[in-house]
Amino acid sequence: MHVKRQNLSLVLIFCLFPLFFLAQTNNTGKLTGKVVDAVTFHPIVGANVILKDKNIGTVTNSEGTFIIQNLSDGFYTIAISHIGFQNIEKIVEVKGGLKTEVNIFLNDTIFISEAVEIVSNRENSFVGQTQRVHTLKVKEIVMAPVQNINQ
Repeated sequence: MHVKRQNLSLVLIFCLFPLFFLAQTNNTGKLTGKVVDAVTFHPIVGANVILKDKNIGTVTNSEGTFIIQNLSDGFYTIAISHIGFQNIEKIVEVKGGLKTEVNIFLNDTIFISEAVEIVSNRENSFVGQTQRVHTLKVKEIVMAPVQNINQ
């Protein structure tokens, strides 16, 4: 009887261990969403989506969607930015084992900065010359080792 009880205990341990492991892995949540232009509703490709609390983030794909996985339960501040659009911060709640979906609408903005001065230096530059000129004499063309125009 003692041997049967020991075998039964081992069987229960081996059966319950995978369930315990699966329960632990499903406690993380997922944050997904889509970033679109607030006027045209077109997806915004390459928008930065940052979780400020965890210092991690991602970039939207060609459809404007993003996914951030393996998040524990809690509230997160997400910061969304893209050149030419106003930055947005939003607080979202992520629950373990669940997918939290958020849609972001960005308004365009005008980027204003101070004047930028571009300076270039080039040695042996000639004022007024926009292209290089090379002159061939008829004798050089005749002596060239080519048989057709494609060579």
